[in-house]
Amino acid sequence: MANFYTADKITAKAEGGYQDNPKDKGNFYNGVLIGTNHGITPAVYKEYYGKVPTVAEMKALPATEAQKIRKKLYWDRIKGDLVSNQSIANIWYDDAINGGVYDAAKDMQRTLGIKQDGIVGSDTISKVNNYTNQLELFNKYKLLRADEYKSFNNPEFEDGWLKRLDKFSFIPNVGIILLFVCLIGMFYYYKQNLA
Repeated sequence: MANFYTADKITAKAEGGYQDNPKDKGNFYNGVLIGTNHGITPAVYKEYYGKVPTVAEMKALPATEAQKIRKKLYWDRIKGDLVSNQSIANIWYDDAINGGVYDAAKDMQRTLGIKQDGIVGSDTISKVNNYTNQLELFNKYKLLRADEYKSFNNPEFEDGWLKRLDKFSFIPNVGIILLFVCLIGMFYYYKQNLA
């Protein structure tokens, strides 16, 4: 199953630290520019802590605390621990952070060709894990995200979004590779001993 810390390492690097670009609507809460830190928006901060942060509180948010928030409000909501392929979990989790869990869920459901309700339930997870060609699913999902970014017609952020997306590549599950190596070894062994 996928590992949160593996996925989070990639996304945390992309998110970086504090920023308060006034052209990024995620930096605002009720029209007030607060900024984001480590991928945590003011709205997410409020959901987690029950209060809207001040600019000073947002700037002071420790990376370790932000990681706990990302796990609870993003990873757990896409049920990342239940995803069998780490590469799929990585890119899906990043989408949840970058665009919200609801939209990331709909993106995956659209890629799978199933009902797009924005809720990650057992059916969505089952379809993800049982998709016959995981590389194909990864590539279709990545292409959907790229097309979405381009459709936003937002030159201010498009290049950055696409560069962020390009950092994701498909890595086959180690278990499958080990199984394949074992099968080759067994074939070689039997061939040598039966010859």
